[in-house]
Amino acid sequence: MKRLISMQLPLVLFMLAFTSYAQVIPGAVSIDQWRDMWLVQWQSGSPEARSEALIQLSSLLLVLDTDDPATHVIQDKLSSLASQSIDAEISTALHALHTGSTASASQLLLDLVLQHPADHRIHRFRIALARCFRDDGQLDLAAAQLEPVMNGSTPDSLWAKLERARLYRIAGHYDEAMTLYSVLENQNDNATIRRLARDEMHETNFKNLLADQDTSE
Repeated sequence: MKRLISMQLPLVLFMLAFTSYAQVIPGAVSIDQWRDMWLVQWQSGSPEARSEALIQLSSLLLVLDTDDPATHVIQDKLSSLASQSIDAEISTALHALHTGSTASASQLLLDLVLQHPADHRIHRFRIALARCFRDDGQLDLAAAQLEPVMNGSTPDSLWAKLERARLYRIAGHYDEAMTLYSVLENQNDNATIRRLARDEMHETNFKNLLADQDTSE
């Protein structure tokens, strides 16, 4: 059974979870070697082999340096296939988000939410869309995307709660942010989310103290 590429960066971990068929990079293989192997298969393989290569390169796109020559080649190909393949459409949207093109990413992700409501990744589309809105300062729109995802303790709901805590923090609602961070730090088994919640809780507490000082002066 194929598994997800395992990376350390939390944002990349979250993004790569969209791609259901990406393989683990073998420990002895560098990212550059992995990229070159799939590029060769993409360019010279059978139609089935090219399809497999496209899936692997779609995921790898999120961890390649933006100035890597292969990045533009892969992105151009994905963009041309986005209308035919939901995987290509997802990767195009996530690459736009990853590189800071939030206007483009938000439109692509909104299309995914509206056109594929039954897709098993719908909650992750919403979380990524919320992140676009948050980065653009549209906090109410971001919160609206997160609300349907926050119930329960699934991995998606935990990420949604983390994003909601960030919205509270940005808006200056520090008590609400601290409440959510505390829940995430103490009541889930996801080590990455626990660590992020703990670190962001300390930062939020510091900002809250500064805000209290400003109020008292």
